[in-house]
Amino acid sequence: MNGSAAMKHPVKLVVLERGLVLIALAVSLISLYAGLEKWSDIEHFRATIVSHRLLSGAAAEAAAVAMASVEVGVGVFGLGLILMRGPGVTALVPVLDSALFAGFAAYAAGLVVQPPPEPTSCGCGMWSAPMADWADTLTRNAITSAALGAGAMLAIWSKRRADRHADGSGCSITVAAR
Repeated sequence: MNGSAAMKHPVKLVVLERGLVLIALAVSLISLYAGLEKWSDIEHFRATIVSHRLLSGAAAEAAAVAMASVEVGVGVFGLGLILMRGPGVTALVPVLDSALFAGFAAYAAGLVVQPPPEPTSCGCGMWSAPMADWADTLTRNAITSAALGAGAMLAIWSKRRADRHADGSGCSITVAAR
């Protein structure tokens, strides 16, 4: 790396960018896998949504198809963005996943307020197990959403700050010549 490139991309920013790419890759693959697993047995996933008793049969069926489709879509879209890797584009992947987990948290909040009559699975696939208390699921999804969103915003802010300092516009003290 030559001197001017080192000035534009300090080590901290390079590590942050690479970390963000790894996080974006991981959450994209997890979203893609989760959606494909739901599609592999969409009837079972629909039955799980029905067992929650937040949605009626027709709404539960639509929600199951929508959720599986959104997860696959977010995963594929995220992988596509990582391959394009334009300025700030990779940060969009955790932002999308943050929104997805915010939706999961909102759904789990509904189950905290109105729990299913019997312990039931969340429908998350191989990691799911019947549960009666949905507060942990709500907390996990809310924290994941906040962490993904905060990480993406930190990466965007750091990149913009480094770019401003690289072109000299980030200086906060100006000395006037006399």
